[in-house]
Amino acid sequence: MLERYRFKKPKLRPAQVRFACELAGGQGWKKVIPLCGAIELKDTSYYCADDVFDKNKNSKMIYIIGNLLSVMANLMVSEIEQVANSKEKFNKIYKALFALNSQIYQGFYIDEHMRGTDESYYMKKAYAYNYWEHILKMAALCFNHIHLSVLKWLI
Repeated sequence: MLERYRFKKPKLRPAQVRFACELAGGQGWKKVIPLCGAIELKDTSYYCADDVFDKNKNSKMIYIIGNLLSVMANLMVSEIEQVANSKEKFNKIYKALFALNSQIYQGFYIDEHMRGTDESYYMKKAYAYNYWEHILKMAALCFNHIHLSVLKWLI
């Protein structure tokens, strides 16, 4: 059942986290491997949630698996606290993760229940740039030496 999702396929999301770290001036991207894994698990949980919203015949099982993946991702993100070097940065990383969740699930809801919704409103909730924006925020917050003006723009 889950093989059609993300298993045995290239993992783009962890590469996006690595790229975002390097883009933010971070060196030693291996420090954020837990974040890379967490983003991959979150992405897979979104695929599961999408199937639940689409009323797939295996919705109950998919719902359980999606929630487990999401919980595992949250636990993996908690390992980033040491890399972030401060509670404040770590809290901002979590805030970005929860904002991503919120936008993704709002997009699912709009797709399922608000068929006549303005396209630009829907795209703000569901389009891929939201994913990139939040990944960049989380990755940038992991490194101390990013320029303050860039960090303010991200947060």
